[in-house]
Amino acid sequence: MVKKGMRGFTLVELIIVIVISGIIAAGSARFIAYTASGYVATATRQGNAAMGVILSQKLSRELRSALPNSVRTFNSDECIEFVPVLSADRYSVAPVAPAAAATSVTVVNTSYSLSASVTEYAAIYPSSAAAIYSPSTNTALTNAQISGITSTTLTLGASHQFPADSPMRRVYIVSDPVCYCLNTVSGIEGIFRYSGYGFGVRTGDSIPSTGNRSLLVNNVVGSSVEFEVTPATLTRNALAEFVFEVNDGGEVFHIDQEVQIRNAP
Repeated sequence: MVKKGMRGFTLVELIIVIVISGIIAAGSARFIAYTASGYVATATRQGNAAMGVILSQKLSRELRSALPNSVRTFNSDECIEFVPVLSADRYSVAPVAPAAAATSVTVVNTSYSLSASVTEYAAIYPSSAAAIYSPSTNTALTNAQISGITSTTLTLGASHQFPADSPMRRVYIVSDPVCYCLNTVSGIEGIFRYSGYGFGVRTGDSIPSTGNRSLLVNNVVGSSVEFEVTPATLTRNALAEFVFEVNDGGEVFHIDQEVQIRNAP
């Protein structure tokens, strides 16, 4: 017996509520799925863009600290090579022509210490790439590594005669050359960083086959990679420009960076 004033749901009303609740639930699920998918796509897009930006910043930073006149391109402008500077000091006495060759350079004061992880060389007035990448006993770069360093003396591993004095009396302590190259390794096409392969090892357009290699960015559009070096003039420093594109699932990120390189040896 139903008491007076008590009411319930009819079957029709219950069905209507269930249908409406189902529609709302389905719409909410699709909204959440689309939101999550959009978040994942955005995160992936930002990650790929960040890889390109990080490579651009890393290469720019290294090029700015390269040995003057050491930046050059090869392999159809798909590689760029340079010599990293570890320290720069002023010398008071150095075996510069016409003085005889010697095994030491007297510096004003240096705080640099020899490292076990890299090989160090000395350079005075590097005016051309030829004087850097083909070192001998009388080039701007020593062909023997530095064997000892004190606060006032750089001891060379062999007698050397530098061809010209630096107007600023500056001596550089440098390491083995480094290059960035577009290459395909184990089926992965990308831009690789090569280091520790030494002077005189890489010839012509060959990519180093020794030393250290690390992948910096993949999914690179091979035809987009180009490095260009504009030599310095009397009114401006040298410029290095690099261009490449990263393709992720059809979305292409274009990187175009220009770096000013100080050329005051």
